[in-house]
Amino acid sequence: MPRQTTVRGVLLAAARLIERRGWCQHALAKGPRRCVWGAIRQIATGYPNKNLNELAYRSRVVLCMAIQHDSATVWNDAPQRTKAEVLRALRAAAKGAPR
Repeated sequence: MPRQTTVRGVLLAAARLIERRGWCQHALAKGPRRCVWGAIRQIATGYPNKNLNELAYRSRVVLCMAIQHDSATVWNDAPQRTKAEVLRALRAAAKGAPR
């Protein structure tokens, strides 16, 4: 996947990554699957567990505003959360993200 340089690009690419490789909870990554935060980190830094960069941080802030939650990880790990909700949230956040 080509490296993204915008918050919008990161969020949309994170949705594609989860769609293709799968989604997980309670870990940044489980094999090829990623949680929402692991997918954002993967796209922004190249690794799901690499130190954060400014683009990953800004992407998380935009997502948290869209989901109206302080923590993307806690939101992702909620027992009732579904992959479909995660994909919708990433795409909705991307629509409101700076280009």
